[in-house]
Amino acid sequence: PMRSHLALERRSTEIASRAALNVNCMTWSQHESNKDLMVYGTTSGAVTVVDWSAGTEDLNNTPLKYGTRPCTRVVWNPLERNLIAGSFDKLRSEYCAMVWDIEHGGPGASSTTATATTAATAATAASDTVQPGLTPVFKASYQEAASCVSWVPGDPRLLLVATAFGYIRIFDMNGSRKNDVGSIMAHKKGSTSKSRGISVRPSPFDSNIFASYTDTPGD
Repeated sequence: PMRSHLALERRSTEIASRAALNVNCMTWSQHESNKDLMVYGTTSGAVTVVDWSAGTEDLNNTPLKYGTRPCTRVVWNPLERNLIAGSFDKLRSEYCAMVWDIEHGGPGASSTTATATTAATAATAASDTVQPGLTPVFKASYQEAASCVSWVPGDPRLLLVATAFGYIRIFDMNGSRKNDVGSIMAHKKGSTSKSRGISVRPSPFDSNIFASYTDTPGD
């Protein structure tokens, strides 16, 4: 017998939800052992890891008290399950790309079981009562707005950072935090707008190949 078109349509069901303010980017963990973990970044600069199975949240990065800079992208390391990288808009005297170790956070690390209300409050607060986040294990792109960040496939210590000036910079976590080990002028016009920049995506099959795109008109 013939089945109607409507009968063949997939129906989605919401299995969980959380309240979070001003989410700007998010991604799932790529590891089977962390399959219920998700990380998201907000327009205020907060970076939070959600454990859907446990119903908890851990604040990785605390919004700065003296300024607001959006988190433009968060990405999980494809080889090392404990490493998360994030990119941020420019703010004076600050690094715009950071890496956190969610299993060995170091001094100042917090392992909270915040409710959705607590996480939302932390994401927008600018007072001395904001909970501390994890201490970054690596920082790069000093005073240069980072519109995107990606890991180099096959090498868990190499980080690609796309900047608002049109560059794609490669940083080695084992090397200098301020100086890149390689850079490419991918888009000559760059961007002067906080809402624009360039994005970079590496090939999952060849660590020497990556693509970039920009939303800057005329570039």
